[in-house]
Amino acid sequence: MRIINNIFARYRLKVSINKNATNTILYILMNPSKADRKQCDETVKKILEFTHVQSSTSNNVIQNVKTVVIVNLYPFYETKPERLQKVINEVKKNSKNEYQKLIKKNMKVIKKNIKEAEYCFRLG
Repeated sequence: MRIINNIFARYRLKVSINKNATNTILYILMNPSKADRKQCDETVKKILEFTHVQSSTSNNVIQNVKTVVIVNLYPFYETKPERLQKVINEVKKNSKNEYQKLIKKNMKVIKKNIKEAEYCFRLG
């Protein structure tokens, strides 16, 4: 979703990894990088691989994962984490009220997904 200029946001990324399973695992990260419904980035690739390996071994804590959900503390796309503050400042500069609405919406998405997940991890 386009916010302003070249700033885009993603509130949630949901990926099915095992149609025969039932559980959902939620990962909370800092901010999205490149991944969306059409392409994967290195972070998402690592998360999916880790989850698949962990949930396919019967003696692991993570079991029977059907869906991986990724949310972020900040919904704004930025490949380099050290540049995130610049993006946040630009969104605020454009409209502080709009920034607050985006963050509130993001928090609602995070809370909803925490309630729906059997497993939840915060990374970073």
